[in-house]
Amino acid sequence: MSVLFIDTDSEFPKYLADELNFDTKFLIRMPYTLDNKDYDADLLTDDDAKEFFDALRNNKQAITSGLNEDIYTNYFEEYFKAGEDILYVSFSSQMSSTFNMLDSAVEKLSEKYKDTGFKFRRFDTKNICFGTGISCYYAIKMHNEGKTNDEIYDFLTTFITKVKVFFTPKDLFYLKKGGRLSAASAVVGTMLQINPIIRVDETGKLVTYAKIVGRKKALFTIVQEITKDIDTNYPITVVDADCAESREALLQMINKAIPNSKIWHHQVGPVIGTHCGPDTIGVIYVAK
Repeated sequence: MSVLFIDTDSEFPKYLADELNFDTKFLIRMPYTLDNKDYDADLLTDDDAKEFFDALRNNKQAITSGLNEDIYTNYFEEYFKAGEDILYVSFSSQMSSTFNMLDSAVEKLSEKYKDTGFKFRRFDTKNICFGTGISCYYAIKMHNEGKTNDEIYDFLTTFITKVKVFFTPKDLFYLKKGGRLSAASAVVGTMLQINPIIRVDETGKLVTYAKIVGRKKALFTIVQEITKDIDTNYPITVVDADCAESREALLQMINKAIPNSKIWHHQVGPVIGTHCGPDTIGVIYVAK
């Protein structure tokens, strides 16, 4: 038997999980703290996301953290013990040190259950948010169709090279707080209404693609990038941190530039939202 895990940094929404009958016992929940209260992230719903971003707008403080070794052990031990073929489709190793704890847990479990015939692999999507989530979607779909973990792993190896993510935040101070932007750059950028367009590079790191003056122009630039190489056999996914006006403007641009495209939409969740802030908006698509 094979089992498939994903994590909440994939920003996997409840409506897709319901479509695929995904069992949430295979969902690794990443923690966050809001206003000194600890939470574990879950499948995304738009209502939960709005409540979180309203809290940030009201100056509530949010932070994130990784999982410890014991928590990883609790997720995986029964499957090591049963000798299962375990595949974990994860967000980028470049985004968190939590995988050091995972590696330590896996090393100990591997020694403890070395005679059960288990097989454990983590597939690093080298992405974050639904850039990881879209890989999870097709992995779960293949798992439901009876594909082996070997087949899923091989598919993802090629698929992740085609997944592209572009997003633009509205408030640069969240990126500054997360150490991805200097304080001076945040101040100047906010004053000049600079909207950086950020992408995830081939190594799984966030890099600046462009610095655009004006929100609408930034959205238009993202749409222009999509039209260059999109594979329309796959959906375009728009994610936003509770910014309906920008979302509607972006959806209109996409529909005009790529008529009849299949578009998914959902909100950004609390863990990713802690680092990008309210009113961030992004697009995930698959290139040719």
